[in-house]
Amino acid sequence: MFSENNIRWIATDQDILNYSLIKSGMNPKKYTQHTAYIYKEAPQTSLFFRDQGLSDRIGFVYSSWDHIRAVDDFILSLKELGRFLKDNLDNMVIPIILDGENAWEYYKNDGTDFLNYFYQTLSGDNEIEMITFSEAAEQIKPTMLSDLYAGSWINHNFKIWIGHQEDNIAWDLLYNTRKMLTDFQERKPETDSTLLEQAWRQIYIAEGSDWCWWLGDDHVSEYNFEFDLLFRKHLGFIYNLLNQKLPSRLEQPIHKDKADMMMISPEALVTPVLDGRITDYYEWSGAGYLICSRLNQAMHKSNQVLYQLFFAFDYDRFYIRLDFEKEFDLVGSGKIKINIDFRDLFIKEFYPGIKKREISGDFEYIYDKIIEIGINRKSLLPDGFGKIEFSVAISDDDKSLERWPADGWITVDIPECKKEIFWQV
Repeated sequence: MFSENNIRWIATDQDILNYSLIKSGMNPKKYTQHTAYIYKEAPQTSLFFRDQGLSDRIGFVYSSWDHIRAVDDFILSLKELGRFLKDNLDNMVIPIILDGENAWEYYKNDGTDFLNYFYQTLSGDNEIEMITFSEAAEQIKPTMLSDLYAGSWINHNFKIWIGHQEDNIAWDLLYNTRKMLTDFQERKPETDSTLLEQAWRQIYIAEGSDWCWWLGDDHVSEYNFEFDLLFRKHLGFIYNLLNQKLPSRLEQPIHKDKADMMMISPEALVTPVLDGRITDYYEWSGAGYLICSRLNQAMHKSNQVLYQLFFAFDYDRFYIRLDFEKEFDLVGSGKIKINIDFRDLFIKEFYPGIKKREISGDFEYIYDKIIEIGINRKSLLPDGFGKIEFSVAISDDDKSLERWPADGWITVDIPECKKEIFWQV
């Protein structure tokens, strides 16, 4: 791909070289990262592999040193390496590669003192020649690799970006959105090119790998939710731009951190009568619940829909109860949709204003004064017990009104039948 697009050189970590040498049947001890390489299937593109030790000194070590001492140490290390490589110096290069923006906030004066002295010293030393990778690609005779190892320069794998459940969800959302866009273009080739350019720009932004840097359990920051939200906004913009229905999954957080919820877990087995009414005061006693009105006090939301949400289970079924604010007209135009998303299991959608009761296989709901829902435990979990996560979303004519919880999921541990233990004080 790089060669096909006339990319003259690429660079990555020395660990990738070591594994590539092994895959190519070459002894890593007989080769060095301090030269250029090419891959036999794409010889037009030169490959460089960074000196991990020297690069990481700038990235992670020297920030706590006096800048003069740090630069002097670096220059000394370069010259020692030069003496080690002296037999073939004309065909050698020492690749120093690091993230260009990340290190300097940890340096005194944002790295200005270090960088000024660093370049002054390098420029004034006649034993050291500074060179660009483009120049090195032209001047150095490369060594050929018959095979290349796939991985990033972090731990020579892709673990940070793929494999974790959250990463996989993000890639699936991106794939589905891109497929929607390509299918749309095929169906409507007359679409304005400016509109399509805007859509593809959002795809290219979402394809940046750093979105998945903040998903999964590899890295944590106070902005994980913001990165998650921005990623989904870029994809959602494409659907809105092309006037396509927005998938409900794009409105739900990928990141697993739970919201700060006013939630109580179930304290007893509960078997409510599914009639859409509060049959008696104790009907849902012992159920878990989420008090939505308290959660919203700091949000100053005047048009809240859901007042509180109950959840419970008995030996056979899992139950959900939805209580609405008195002012909310659930019937309305008949377009109010309830979306129950059991994370990674299935999603149930229904329109209680159109159909007040439905029994469909293992799923049942009824609406009168409240909505009561019953689901067979084994349709949620093969053995009928384990952990489930779910959320409730409400929309009007596909316009999202609210989701509970707003971020994250309600988590319920359903014990094995006849082994329920509830602690009460």
